[in-house]
Amino acid sequence: ARDYRAAVVEMCRRAGRDTDIQRALTVMCLPSEAAVERVVRADPSFLAHAARSHILVSGPIGLQGYIGMARVQLDIGKQAENQREIVEATSQLLEAIRVALDHAGKVGRGLQTASESFAKLAASINARLLPRAKALLKMGVRPAGDRPLPADLPVFQVHALKAADTIEGEIIEAGDDPAA
Repeated sequence: ARDYRAAVVEMCRRAGRDTDIQRALTVMCLPSEAAVERVVRADPSFLAHAARSHILVSGPIGLQGYIGMARVQLDIGKQAENQREIVEATSQLLEAIRVALDHAGKVGRGLQTASESFAKLAASINARLLPRAKALLKMGVRPAGDRPLPADLPVFQVHALKAADTIEGEIIEAGDDPAA
C-alpha cells in the first residue's frame, strides 16, 4: 500500500535534485530464486498483487538484470540530455577533419610541386653545371680544398595515387589458420 515512487520523488526534491523522474521501478528482492518460488507456491496470487502495486518480485539474478537495465537507461538518458552538445561536438569534429584533410591536400600538392622543381634543378645541374665544372677539372683547375665534385644528383618522383589505384588487404602469418 506504500507509494515508493512518491517517496523517491520527495527524497529527490528535499535533496535539491531534479524531480522529473522518467521511470521508477520498485523491486522486492528475495534472498534467492528458490525463495521467490516458495512465496509463489505459498500464495499463488502474490505476483499478481505485487504487479498491481507496481512492484517487481525478484531474486538476486533478476536484480542484476534490473540493475543492468537501469544502467543502460541512465546512459540513454544522459545521451538524450546531451544530444544538443553531442550534435555540436560531432559537427565540430567533422569541421576539424575537413580542415585537417584540406591541409593534408595542400601538403601533398606542395610535395608534388617541390618534387617537380627539384627534378628540374637536378636536371639543370646534371646537364649543364656539372659537365662544365668537369670540363674545368680536365683543364687542370682544382676546387678549393682539392675535394672531388659530387656525382650527378638523383631525381625523385612523387606520384599521386587515387583510392581506386590502391589495393588493401590483410596479412596472414604463415601457419595461421585463415578460417579461425
